[in-house]
Amino acid sequence: MEAQRLKTIDDLLDCEDERVELIGGIKPAGSGPADPSLQADSRSAIAAASDQTEALDRLYEDLRRCRRCPGMFGPPVHGLAIRSPVMMIGQAPGTREIEQGRPFCWTAGKTLFRWFESIGIDEAGFRARVLMSAVCRCFPGKNPKGGDRVPDRVEVENCTPWWRAELETGQPRLIIPVGKLAIAQFADQLPARARLDMLVGHQWPYRSATGLAVDLIPLPHPSGASTWFKMEPGLTLLPQALGLIAAHPAWQAVL
Repeated sequence: MEAQRLKTIDDLLDCEDERVELIGGIKPAGSGPADPSLQADSRSAIAAASDQTEALDRLYEDLRRCRRCPGMFGPPVHGLAIRSPVMMIGQAPGTREIEQGRPFCWTAGKTLFRWFESIGIDEAGFRARVLMSAVCRCFPGKNPKGGDRVPDRVEVENCTPWWRAELETGQPRLIIPVGKLAIAQFADQLPARARLDMLVGHQWPYRSATGLAVDLIPLPHPSGASTWFKMEPGLTLLPQALGLIAAHPAWQAVL
C-alpha cells in the first residue's frame, strides 16, 4: 500500500495498519510486511486520537449547554471535534456565526481563509484539520459606538476553561491566536505591554499550566473594520507571520 498522509480521525480509523505522519511517521511505499511493534504503536496512537476526539465531543456537549454569561447571546459556537497539531484561537463569534453555528463563517472568515489558502490550505481543509477555538463562544452584542462589544473580564474568565480544556485535550504543537483579545490570553508569557507590531511576525514559546509546551504565532484580526493589516507595519508583518506558520512542522503535518 502506498504511503498516505491522513487528515482526519476517520481516515485514521479506516487505515489501522498505517503508521501515519500526523501521529508519528509514514510506512514507506513498497515496504515489506509491517513490523508488529510498529503496528502496535500505530494502533495505540489511533486509539489515543479516538479518545481525544471523544473527549472533545463530550466537552462540546457541555459547552452547548453553557449559559454562564447573561450579557452574551448564544448558543455557544465551536469547531469540529478533531485531533490536530494546530489550534487556532479567535476572539468571539458574531451574529452570523451564532446563526450558522460555525466560527469565522462571514466577512472576517473570508479574509482569514484567504490568508491560510496562501500557505497551502483552503477553508474546507482548514475546518477539517485544524482545531478551531475562541476566547469567548457567544456573541457579546453591539458596542453603542459601533462594532461588536469586547467581552468584559468576567465573561472572558467564564469562557477561559473551554479553550484551556481544548488545549489540554488536543495537545497541539502550534497555537495561532487571532486578534488582540486572543493574543492577550498568553500575555503572561509574552513581552510586557507589547504592541501588536511587536508580536505579529514572530514565534513565541508557551507552556501551559500543566507543562504542555506549544509554539505561538499570532495573527491580527481579519475584521473588515480593521486597517492594521492593510497598512504598514501590518503589510509587512502579516506575510512574515504567515511564513512562520507555513514553515512550522505542525502546519506541514496538516497539509
